[in-house]
Amino acid sequence: DREEVRELSAYNQFMLKCMSDIFSLDYILDKSGLFIESGALSASDLTELRQVLQSLVLEVRPAAVSLVDAFDYPDFVLRSVLGRKDGDVYTALWEWVQNNPRNKHK
Repeated sequence: DREEVRELSAYNQFMLKCMSDIFSLDYILDKSGLFIESGALSASDLTELRQVLQSLVLEVRPAAVSLVDAFDYPDFVLRSVLGRKDGDVYTALWEWVQNNPRNKHK
């Protein structure tokens, strides 16, 4: 049986487009030296791209938790005390603090 293809809502399409743009801009900015050396971008272009990236990050920020949850990464991969599937943030935070080597006294 073939699964039925559902249309994405306008909001989901927008979020996916933002995420795609964020990924692309982050890559370009990370490799900016190559783009400048090749003449594809100028320093002023990079300034503008950083501004666009920042505005996109602000757009997706309210949905950040949902976006991360959508990828269904296990807690150990995220290494986040706060973003836990079981919701037991305070116990996990306390355990993390207790086990952090910086909090061990000699």
